[in-house]
Amino acid sequence: QLMGMNEITEKLTLDTKCRNEHVIVQRVTTAANLSRVPCGSDQECRPPIPPHEYPVYRFAGRTVTSGSLVLVTVATREEGAAQLTVNCEKMVIGTMLVKDILLALTQ
Repeated sequence: QLMGMNEITEKLTLDTKCRNEHVIVQRVTTAANLSRVPCGSDQECRPPIPPHEYPVYRFAGRTVTSGSLVLVTVATREEGAAQLTVNCEKMVIGTMLVKDILLALTQ
């Protein structure tokens, strides 16, 4: 857990149309206006690492009005299961983001 940030974690089941990298990234960035953090990708590592069986997608951003940092993680699991984690300095913003991202990923 990050010091000074509120963490909200939710379990979800990804929609059948939302189980590949492109769709997950598109839906999260559209719902929350965040940028993807390219962590652990094969472009970052030399020699390249093999792809993970259940990848983890990370996103980051900052609120426009207050400049609060926002970190979002979508960790995929077997059979469409996933875990969404939102870290944000402001609890209200974090809660709203969880609701919006959950809705985007499950419909």
